[in-house]
Amino acid sequence: MLISLLKLHKPLLVFLVEPMVSYTDAFEVILKSVNMHLVATSPIVNKSAKLWCLSVPNLVQNFLVNEQFISVTCHLHDKCFSFASVYGATTYVARRVLWRDLSSFIGSWCIMGDFNVVLSADDCKGGVAPKQVSCNEFLDWINTNDLSCMPFTGTCYTWCNGRRRPHRIHRRLDRALCNGVCLDEWDSCTYQVLVKNCSDHSPILTSLASNSLRKVSNFRFFSMWLQDVSCMKLIHDSWANKVVGCPMFICYSYFS
Repeated sequence: MLISLLKLHKPLLVFLVEPMVSYTDAFEVILKSVNMHLVATSPIVNKSAKLWCLSVPNLVQNFLVNEQFISVTCHLHDKCFSFASVYGATTYVARRVLWRDLSSFIGSWCIMGDFNVVLSADDCKGGVAPKQVSCNEFLDWINTNDLSCMPFTGTCYTWCNGRRRPHRIHRRLDRALCNGVCLDEWDSCTYQVLVKNCSDHSPILTSLASNSLRKVSNFRFFSMWLQDVSCMKLIHDSWANKVVGCPMFICYSYFS
């Protein structure tokens, strides 16, 4: 299935979560047939690594390996940007290490993978309600690091326990996020939830696109700004300035 997906979508960078196999010479030969190679893996536990990073040649400049994520810095089309693939721990206490270690992003960042946590009960279908503290800590990490959930197509539930009704459970455990710098540097930051096959998780296909003929910076407001004591004063002083013109021009001037 993996090779079929690589041949169909021709990605430049691939992250595998829980491949459940060891990297062998035979697998290396198969990857070379689709012009890819192994960049890094997470620490090996029980003879296998939970995270693999694959790439086309000369894309990844450097990487960082952690028990719950792999991050890489790439250079393409005169742009320098970073990706991180996450495989979050199954308990919110252990995930606090992930929130601590994967933070303070500098430059353009895109973070994706299996976070093993949902943002709210809206990301669940069946089973018990998620722990509120778990959801809140995930949301706090997103807001603190100026991250946004990227628009996507496909099913909203990326994981299923595979059991028959009424015991079937669906969760949106996998997603892709990006920071404000990434949104400013790329005209389109989206991902697609693909149809799952042999796994209980759906693959996600992330796409960053740039149009050199058009560059518009969209207005965004992040909750983290409200934590700055000078935020409200800045808004008040800005809107206190009188603008003359039609209503649409006035509105545009205040949000510019």
